[in-house]
Amino acid sequence: MRVAHLKRMYLLPTETFVYTQLRYAAPDQGHLICRDLDNVTMFPGVTFSAFQDTPLTWQRRWSDACYRTLRYMTAHERNFYLETIKGLGVDLLHAHYVVDAAYFIDVKRMSRLPLVVSCYGYDVSNFPNVLLGAGRRYLHPVWDNADLILAMSEDMRSDIVALGCPPEKVRVHYHGINLERFPAHPHKIGRAHV
Repeated sequence: MRVAHLKRMYLLPTETFVYTQLRYAAPDQGHLICRDLDNVTMFPGVTFSAFQDTPLTWQRRWSDACYRTLRYMTAHERNFYLETIKGLGVDLLHAHYVVDAAYFIDVKRMSRLPLVVSCYGYDVSNFPNVLLGAGRRYLHPVWDNADLILAMSEDMRSDIVALGCPPEKVRVHYHGINLERFPAHPHKIGRAHV
C-alpha cells in the first residue's frame, strides 16, 4: 500500500516525531507531499515532492500570494498535488495535523482516496479558538471527509469529539518513541546524605 503524507511545510525543528514516522517508514510509505520547504538539511533521508520546487510562473506566484495572505489553495496548486499523487500511485493519504488536513481537504475529495489524520495537540486544543472560534469552523470539513482520525490520548479523543467529529471516526493511537535514544541508567537505592 502506497501512502502519501501531507503537510503544508516540510518539517519544523520541533517535529522530530513526524520525521521519525517518515524516515523509518517502509520505502513505499514515506513519501511526503508538502507546499513549502524548510529544514530539509536538518531532516535528511525523507523522499518528498514540494510545490515550492515547481517553476516560478505567474500561476505559482499567484498560488504563493493566495497561500500567504488567505491560506487559500489555488487550482494550480491543487493540480500539482493531484498529479503527484497519481504519479506515485498512492492508495492512502495521511495528513499530519488537522489544520493541514483542512488545507488539503479538496485534494482528498478530488483524489477520492481514503484520508487518515494524525492530531498532535495544538491543532485540537488552541487552533479551534483562533479568530473568535473561526478555527473550529475551519476544521469541520475534516470531520466530514476524513476516514480516520488518530488521537494521542483518551483526553484528546474527547476534545476531538467535542469539536464535532463523529466518535466512530476517532481512534486512540499512542505515538511511541524509540527508547534506545534515551538509555536508562540503574540507580543505587541507598541512604541519602544530609
